[in-house]
Amino acid sequence: MHEVKPRIKIIVKNTLEEIAAEAARYIIPGTIAVSGGRTFAALFALWQKKVKSLLAEGKKVEFFPVDERQVPFEDSSCNWRVACEQLLFPTGLETQKSRHPLSLIAFKNELNQILELSSGRFDTVFLGMGDDGHTASLFPGGDYLIDAKSMALSTMSPKAPTDRFTLALRPIWEAEHLVTIATGGDKAPMVKRLLTGDESLPISIALSGHASPVLILDNAASSEL
Repeated sequence: MHEVKPRIKIIVKNTLEEIAAEAARYIIPGTIAVSGGRTFAALFALWQKKVKSLLAEGKKVEFFPVDERQVPFEDSSCNWRVACEQLLFPTGLETQKSRHPLSLIAFKNELNQILELSSGRFDTVFLGMGDDGHTASLFPGGDYLIDAKSMALSTMSPKAPTDRFTLALRPIWEAEHLVTIATGGDKAPMVKRLLTGDESLPISIALSGHASPVLILDNAASSEL
């Protein structure tokens, strides 16, 4: 188990637009893993300008899902569908739709292919955080929270859709940049537990294994600090 250390860079912003602008600093040429959820669905639309600018400069940006529900692409709960519709398709990256995994084997194969483009690690991983302290599809109490070797996993969520694919801890820890974004007052208790060193939380474990994690919050999520 990695010890949680007080070296997380904490940034608090007033609006979603300010959060999007701060996070966009980490949208850089290379490989980027993005999470799902309502916050990221809103951020994707605000990131279109940054991605279009990079592409106009001839830079390559390759996106990949941090985690995915085992549902068809057409399902409204599909994380990658949201990323495609709100970010990839509007910026001309339609071919990256193919990264929607249909099995754990497919997820691992796609992961291996994208990491070959960046010397074996992501340039940036964007994580969210649930109100139970989960991140990616790594949930409290899972045996995978002590797994430092795996690259990808099948997990079970306590909420539907239950069957998930997810990055394991290793590629999260090894990313060049690790950026977690949490918004809303329902996240405030978990943010407090994270920053006081609660090692039972998946988000604490995910951040503790990285050299320089960044945590971007809105005022509501930071209200108990």
